Amino acid sequence: MKIVKTLITIAILYGAYHVYKTYDFTILPPTDSDVKEAFRQSNPDAVDIRDPRKIILTITKPCQKIQGGITDGVYSCNFEVYSRSTSKTTEYTNVHIAKRKGNWYVKQMQQ
Repeated sequence: MKIVKTLITIAILYGAYHVYKTYDFTILPPTDSDVKEAFRQSNPDAVDIRDPRKIILTITKPCQKIQGGITDGVYSCNFEVYSRSTSKTTEYTNVHIAKRKGNWYVKQMQQ
């Protein structure tokens, strides 16, 4: 009987994880890796996708929800992008990040 309860618990947890990752639930803020990937997707000119080691993205202010609810939340973050090839640091403040079709994307960006 314990095995059945364990399997049911695992199935429920996996289902919740799958729904969170594939749909637009914004209960939790995006992780640092989600923010970095959203920036890379929205600004391919600033990031060398072939060699991501040339660009260092550092989160300076963690993401905080600024509007929306469970499925349409918008988060605001601050981060810096350092380019090793040009030795230049660019600071991005009040970057709005949202989730659509299971993927985080940059909705609004200010330098």
